[in-house]
Amino acid sequence: MVPWILDVKSGNIRLDLDGGYPNGHNPLDSHGISGFVAEIPTELVPFRLDIVKAPKPLPEFASYLYNDIYVGETARGLIEELEPSVHRFYETIVTRNGNQVTGASYYRFRLGQENILSDALVVDSSDVVEQELASKLPDGSVVRSSVLLPKARPTRLTWRRSIVLSRHLWVDSRLGTFLIASDELYSAFRSAGITGFNAQECRFFENA
Repeated sequence: MVPWILDVKSGNIRLDLDGGYPNGHNPLDSHGISGFVAEIPTELVPFRLDIVKAPKPLPEFASYLYNDIYVGETARGLIEELEPSVHRFYETIVTRNGNQVTGASYYRFRLGQENILSDALVVDSSDVVEQELASKLPDGSVVRSSVLLPKARPTRLTWRRSIVLSRHLWVDSRLGTFLIASDELYSAFRSAGITGFNAQECRFFENA
């Protein structure tokens, strides 16, 4: 039983997906929201996504821009079955070149806060490099933080089972662009024909 990277970025490229936010509803400009760990303000729900390019039917677990992830009902059901009430699914109005997509429901996905893990990644056994960042606050003070960046593609990642425990979707807090799924969830996705991402095998560290 091994974990899997659900790589929506490379899936986006492979499927030639493209999309954005309709005029007047651009949260990136007004709220600076991006990524599958971002909280969505209630005033932006239902969320809005306009698809420019994508196959029909739409992929069930995909990103049309940035690190945002949108899921269909089937993917949502499988996630909720394994981790009920852990993650958030924001109702999303989906249009394709301005015309509303009907016949299926889609949601913007947000990873549960308890599944954003600290020190879950075994850095010495993973293809990552540590980088220090400095951010200047409005009061002039500087906050320093450490992030992990991939140094190879595809990226080998090794996880501590003692920190991941029984979770089915997670990220390491310093490597937030890689969403990881348990073998059980990935197998359920595969059996259901869920598309939109590329899967890459990871591993658990034997003694952690």
